[in-house]
Amino acid sequence: MKNSTRFAVAIHTLLIFALDGKNQGRDKVSARHVALSVNTNPVVIRRIMGLLKKSGLLIVRPGVTGAFLSRKPRDISLRDIYLAVKTPKDNIFKLHDKTSPTCPVGSKINIILKKKLAVVEKKVENELARIRLSDIIDSVVKFGNEAAA
Repeated sequence: MKNSTRFAVAIHTLLIFALDGKNQGRDKVSARHVALSVNTNPVVIRRIMGLLKKSGLLIVRPGVTGAFLSRKPRDISLRDIYLAVKTPKDNIFKLHDKTSPTCPVGSKINIILKKKLAVVEKKVENELARIRLSDIIDSVVKFGNEAAA
């Protein structure tokens, strides 16, 4: 049961674009720079950047190093980010797909759970819609200020 880290890495990536570009006087931040912060390969970051670009959250120009947010952090929800990097097979809850078709429970459990868990996933998405990238930025800044004190 392995979960993808794409969502967390996408948030991290957008935070770098929102914070680092401003703090160091850069309009654009490179995938290599983000990869150093995330501690991953720049190719992973470029793939995520591609998904964020496709969803309209990030502006990336071919042949030009770096990228930037397409809108203000207060106008980007965690739901926007989640949906940008979620693939059709990504679900918060993964069902066991090898249940016995002859068992009274095994033959029905996935149909029942799929319906029930879809409701829960929708509630999670609704909660993510309430959290803004700017909220995460505020927390990062506050945490940094508290750690420095």
